[in-house]
Amino acid sequence: MFVFDLDESYHQICVPGLILPPLVENSVSHGVGMYLKDASVTIRTEYDPENDRGLIQIEDNGEGMTEEKLREVLYEMKHSTHPEQKIGLSNVYARLDTFFCGQASMEISSVPNVKTVITISLPCSGISVSGEARSQEV
Repeated sequence: MFVFDLDESYHQICVPGLILPPLVENSVSHGVGMYLKDASVTIRTEYDPENDRGLIQIEDNGEGMTEEKLREVLYEMKHSTHPEQKIGLSNVYARLDTFFCGQASMEISSVPNVKTVITISLPCSGISVSGEARSQEV
């Protein structure tokens, strides 16, 4: 099952293409792909006006990861020591870093056999409160 929990004030914020598909694919193939029933992937957006940031979360109720595996995945994502492995995470992280000039972040949290959550935090400067873009092009 896919669940969408979308903050309407965040709908018009520009993000580079091909950000969500690899993350959703990872949630399905590495998280809930072995489940025959009760699998869930949630895509959530939220605008944080206090910090002028937009949050995008992809959460699955799948296998999760141990702390050791999570540290390994995060290191590979941020340092891309083996580009042929975890290429989706590395590419998404690099695209966000480039597009938002180092002002975006992407974090992963996980609990074995419970869930994995990927949280992307994006700066919203240049975006009006109503969600209309102000001189920002993709």
